[in-house]
Amino acid sequence: MVCETKIVADEHDAIPGTKKESMMWGSPAAPGAEPKDVRRDAVFIREFERGDQKEVLRIFHEGIMERIPNTAFRGIWQQPRTQFIYAFLTGSCFWVAVLDGCVVGIVAAQGQEDDNTVELRRMSVDSRYRGKGIAKALGRRVLEYAMRNNYAAVVLGTTAVKLAAHKLYESLGFCRTSQSEDYRLPGMSRSPLERLFFQIRHSRYRLQLREE
Repeated sequence: MVCETKIVADEHDAIPGTKKESMMWGSPAAPGAEPKDVRRDAVFIREFERGDQKEVLRIFHEGIMERIPNTAFRGIWQQPRTQFIYAFLTGSCFWVAVLDGCVVGIVAAQGQEDDNTVELRRMSVDSRYRGKGIAKALGRRVLEYAMRNNYAAVVLGTTAVKLAAHKLYESLGFCRTSQSEDYRLPGMSRSPLERLFFQIRHSRYRLQLREE
Protein backbone atom coordinates (compact mmCIF):
# COMPACT_ATOMS: atom_id res chain seq x y z
CA MET A 1 0.00 0.00 0.00
CA VAL A 2 1.43 3.38 -1.02
CA CYS A 3 0.41 6.32 1.19
CA GLU A 4 2.85 8.87 -0.17
CA THR A 5 2.08 10.27 -3.61
CA LYS A 6 2.77 13.45 -5.54
CA ILE A 7 0.15 15.21 -7.65
CA VAL A 8 1.09 17.89 -10.15
CA ALA A 9 -1.18 20.10 -12.23
CA ASP A 10 -0.70 18.21 -15.50
CA GLU A 11 -1.94 14.95 -13.94
CA HIS A 12 -5.37 16.25 -12.83
CA ASP A 13 -7.17 15.09 -15.96
CA ALA A 14 -6.26 11.49 -15.18
CA ILE A 15 -8.60 11.50 -12.17
CA PRO A 16 -12.26 10.92 -13.14
CA GLY A 17 -14.52 13.91 -12.53
CA THR A 18 -11.80 16.41 -11.72
CA LYS A 19 -10.78 19.59 -13.49
CA LYS A 20 -7.31 20.98 -14.11
CA GLU A 21 -6.37 23.95 -11.94
CA SER A 22 -3.25 26.07 -11.54
CA MET A 23 -2.73 25.19 -7.86
CA MET A 24 0.29 23.00 -7.13
CA TRP A 25 0.48 20.43 -4.39
CA GLY A 26 2.76 17.50 -3.71
CA SER A 27 4.84 15.65 -1.14
CA PRO A 28 7.82 17.16 0.63
CA ALA A 29 11.25 15.81 -0.12
CA ALA A 30 11.98 15.32 3.59
CA PRO A 31 9.82 15.19 6.76
CA GLY A 32 8.79 18.68 7.86
CA ALA A 33 10.36 20.41 4.84
CA GLU A 34 8.54 22.14 2.02
CA PRO A 35 9.60 21.32 -1.54
CA LYS A 36 12.08 23.91 -2.78
CA ASP A 37 10.16 24.48 -6.02
CA VAL A 38 6.82 25.30 -4.33
CA ARG A 39 5.88 28.95 -3.79
CA ARG A 40 5.18 30.10 -0.24
CA ASP A 41 1.62 30.98 -1.25
CA ALA A 42 1.00 27.52 -2.77
CA VAL A 43 -0.63 24.61 -0.96
CA PHE A 44 1.10 21.27 -0.70
CA ILE A 45 -0.06 18.02 0.85
CA ARG A 46 2.15 15.76 2.94
CA GLU A 47 1.75 12.90 5.38
CA PHE A 48 0.91 13.70 8.99
CA GLU A 49 3.84 14.13 11.38
CA ARG A 50 3.79 13.95 15.17
CA GLY A 51 4.51 17.65 15.49
CA ASP A 52 1.26 18.42 13.62
CA GLN A 53 -1.00 16.93 16.28
CA LYS A 54 -1.99 20.14 18.11
CA GLU A 55 -3.08 21.96 14.95
CA VAL A 56 -4.70 18.85 13.49
CA LEU A 57 -6.83 18.32 16.59
CA ARG A 58 -7.89 21.98 16.54
CA ILE A 59 -8.92 21.82 12.87
CA PHE A 60 -10.70 18.51 13.35
CA HIS A 61 -12.61 19.79 16.38
CA GLU A 62 -13.64 22.95 14.54
CA GLY A 63 -14.94 20.88 11.63
CA ILE A 64 -16.91 18.52 13.87
CA MET A 65 -18.57 21.38 15.75
CA GLU A 66 -19.78 22.89 12.48
CA ARG A 67 -21.52 19.66 11.46
CA ILE A 68 -23.45 18.80 14.61
CA PRO A 69 -25.54 20.49 17.35
CA ASN A 70 -23.46 20.97 20.50
CA THR A 71 -25.94 19.32 22.85
CA ALA A 72 -26.30 16.25 20.64
CA PHE A 73 -22.63 15.27 20.89
CA ARG A 74 -21.86 14.90 24.59
CA GLY A 75 -18.21 14.55 25.49
CA ILE A 76 -17.19 16.48 22.38
CA TRP A 77 -13.92 17.59 23.95
CA GLN A 78 -12.84 13.95 24.29
CA GLN A 79 -14.23 12.73 20.96
CA PRO A 80 -11.76 14.46 18.62
CA ARG A 81 -8.75 12.67 20.12
CA THR A 82 -10.54 9.32 19.93
CA GLN A 83 -11.61 9.81 16.34
CA PHE A 84 -8.22 11.26 15.43
CA ILE A 85 -6.54 8.05 16.60
CA TYR A 86 -9.05 6.06 14.52
CA ALA A 87 -7.54 7.56 11.39
CA PHE A 88 -4.35 5.59 12.05
CA LEU A 89 -5.96 2.14 12.07
CA THR A 90 -4.49 -0.50 9.77
CA GLY A 91 -5.06 0.34 6.14
CA SER A 92 -5.32 4.10 6.74
CA CYS A 93 -3.30 7.09 5.58
CA PHE A 94 -3.50 10.60 7.01
CA TRP A 95 -2.41 13.81 5.30
CA VAL A 96 -2.21 17.51 6.12
CA ALA A 97 -2.39 20.55 3.85
CA VAL A 98 0.34 23.14 4.44
CA LEU A 99 0.17 26.80 3.40
CA ASP A 100 2.77 29.42 4.33
CA GLY A 101 4.37 26.88 6.67
CA CYS A 102 1.12 26.28 8.62
CA VAL A 103 -1.08 23.20 8.76
CA VAL A 104 -4.42 24.39 7.38
CA GLY A 105 -6.31 21.20 6.47
CA ILE A 106 -6.55 17.46 7.09
CA VAL A 107 -7.87 14.32 5.42
CA ALA A 108 -7.66 10.57 5.94
CA ALA A 109 -8.19 7.56 3.70
CA GLN A 110 -9.09 4.09 4.93
CA GLY A 111 -8.98 1.11 2.64
CA GLN A 112 -11.88 -1.35 2.75
CA GLU A 113 -10.57 -4.63 1.38
CA ASP A 114 -13.93 -6.43 1.53
CA ASP A 115 -15.40 -4.31 -1.28
CA ASN A 116 -12.14 -2.85 -2.68
CA THR A 117 -13.03 0.76 -1.85
CA VAL A 118 -11.34 3.63 -0.05
CA GLU A 119 -13.30 5.73 2.43
CA LEU A 120 -12.49 9.43 2.50
CA ARG A 121 -12.63 10.47 6.16
CA ARG A 122 -11.98 13.43 8.47
CA MET A 123 -11.61 16.08 5.77
CA SER A 124 -11.61 19.55 7.29
CA VAL A 125 -10.03 22.92 6.49
CA ASP A 126 -9.18 25.71 8.92
CA SER A 127 -12.02 28.25 8.62
CA ARG A 128 -9.47 31.08 8.14
CA TYR A 129 -8.14 29.49 4.94
CA ARG A 130 -11.27 28.39 3.13
CA GLY A 131 -12.02 29.41 -0.43
CA LYS A 132 -8.45 28.73 -1.57
CA GLY A 133 -9.01 25.27 -3.09
CA ILE A 134 -7.46 23.46 -0.12
CA ALA A 135 -10.33 21.01 0.38
CA LYS A 136 -10.25 20.08 -3.31
CA ALA A 137 -6.51 19.48 -3.09
CA LEU A 138 -7.03 17.19 -0.10
CA GLY A 139 -9.82 15.33 -1.88
CA ARG A 140 -7.65 14.78 -4.93
CA ARG A 141 -4.90 13.37 -2.76
CA VAL A 142 -7.30 10.66 -1.60
CA LEU A 143 -8.36 9.95 -5.19
CA GLU A 144 -4.73 9.65 -6.25
CA TYR A 145 -4.06 7.29 -3.32
CA ALA A 146 -7.00 5.11 -4.35
CA MET A 147 -5.86 4.96 -7.98
CA ARG A 148 -2.26 4.17 -7.07
CA ASN A 149 -3.40 1.28 -4.89
CA ASN A 150 -5.87 -0.10 -7.47
CA TYR A 151 -9.08 0.47 -5.53
CA ALA A 152 -12.31 0.37 -7.51
CA ALA A 153 -14.05 3.34 -5.87
CA VAL A 154 -13.85 6.07 -3.25
CA VAL A 155 -16.76 6.51 -0.83
CA LEU A 156 -17.60 8.97 1.93
CA GLY A 157 -20.31 9.82 4.42
CA THR A 158 -21.08 13.34 5.62
CA THR A 159 -23.43 15.22 7.93
CA ALA A 160 -22.38 18.57 6.45
CA VAL A 161 -25.26 21.03 6.29
CA LYS A 162 -23.54 23.61 4.07
CA LEU A 163 -24.32 23.31 0.38
CA ALA A 164 -20.70 24.19 -0.44
CA ALA A 165 -19.48 20.90 1.03
CA HIS A 166 -21.80 18.86 -1.17
CA LYS A 167 -20.83 20.92 -4.22
CA LEU A 168 -17.20 20.17 -3.46
CA TYR A 169 -17.80 16.41 -3.50
CA GLU A 170 -19.72 16.70 -6.76
CA SER A 171 -16.94 18.80 -8.33
CA LEU A 172 -14.52 15.98 -7.51
CA GLY A 173 -16.76 13.54 -9.37
CA PHE A 174 -18.70 11.99 -6.47
CA CYS A 175 -22.37 11.03 -6.86
CA ARG A 176 -24.79 10.87 -3.93
CA THR A 177 -25.95 7.29 -3.39
CA SER A 178 -28.16 7.59 -0.30
CA GLN A 179 -29.46 10.00 2.34
CA SER A 180 -30.82 9.47 5.85
CA GLU A 181 -32.89 12.08 7.69
CA ASP A 182 -32.53 10.50 11.15
CA TYR A 183 -28.82 9.77 11.54
CA ARG A 184 -27.55 8.95 15.04
CA LEU A 185 -24.26 10.42 16.23
CA PRO A 186 -22.12 9.06 19.08
CA GLY A 187 -23.27 10.59 22.35
CA MET A 188 -26.91 10.99 21.34
CA SER A 189 -29.33 9.49 23.85
CA ARG A 190 -32.20 9.27 21.33
CA SER A 191 -34.48 10.88 23.90
CA PRO A 192 -37.81 12.29 22.60
CA LEU A 193 -36.40 15.83 22.78
CA GLU A 194 -33.27 14.94 20.81
CA ARG A 195 -35.30 13.11 18.20
CA LEU A 196 -37.53 16.18 17.89
CA PHE A 197 -34.90 18.94 17.78
CA PHE A 198 -31.71 17.27 16.55
CA GLN A 199 -32.53 15.37 13.41
CA ILE A 200 -29.30 15.02 11.46
CA ARG A 201 -29.10 14.40 7.74
CA HIS A 202 -26.42 11.96 6.64
CA SER A 203 -25.43 11.58 2.99
CA ARG A 204 -23.34 8.89 1.30
CA TYR A 205 -21.28 9.58 -1.83
CA ARG A 206 -19.37 7.35 -4.23
CA LEU A 207 -16.86 7.94 -7.02
CA GLN A 208 -16.32 4.89 -9.24
CA LEU A 209 -12.73 4.75 -10.47
CA ARG A 210 -12.92 1.50 -12.44
CA GLU A 211 -15.21 -1.45 -12.94
CA GLU A 212 -14.51 -4.67 -11.07
